[in-house]
Amino acid sequence: MSDRQLRARVLLEEAHALGLDLADLIAADTTGGERIPTLKAYIDAVASTFTPATASTYRPYWSLAAARLGDRRLAEITTVDLASVVTDAAVRAQQARPGSPGRASQDHCVAALRALFRLGAAAGLIDTVRTTSRDPDLDLLVLRFHLESGARREGALNLRRGDIDMRRATVWLREKGGEREQPVSPRTGDAPWSPHPPPLTRRHR
Repeated sequence: MSDRQLRARVLLEEAHALGLDLADLIAADTTGGERIPTLKAYIDAVASTFTPATASTYRPYWSLAAARLGDRRLAEITTVDLASVVTDAAVRAQQARPGSPGRASQDHCVAALRALFRLGAAAGLIDTVRTTSRDPDLDLLVLRFHLESGARREGALNLRRGDIDMRRATVWLREKGGEREQPVSPRTGDAPWSPHPPPLTRRHR
């Protein structure tokens, strides 16, 4: 047994003598938030764990995220924040290639953000939806909807049952004074937004 393990064993024995266990010690730790890195620091720390090709593809989108949210800790970043980064990616693509809808850039941006936050969740750095939400399943669904569709908050709030076409895996978004049909993954299109499939509207036929 190492010296570090021995000290840990002594600490646990003392805690048990006081009627406490490991869960009580963890709950009493007030420094947990300080251990969660900012988004910029986390990107710098994990970028090298990706293959060179993947990192090269994702880095422009990580830079966008760092520019907008770099000083925020991972657990503080919201669905709306991530959707804003995806929107930034689309705008940048449209400025670079006038006439382009920016869909490919949105897809790459979503993949880049997913990769980051999947690692963060695996490391136990983020699990805020599951631990603090009143309706975690709905929050996760909305998060996936924003990331895949690139919808702004306005687009999500304006969503109606008839705007979701599960057969085509698309949603109809109304935002910024306009409307557009946006593809999403079959998983999102078939999500339990309502107990019955939405009726097809005229624009979906």
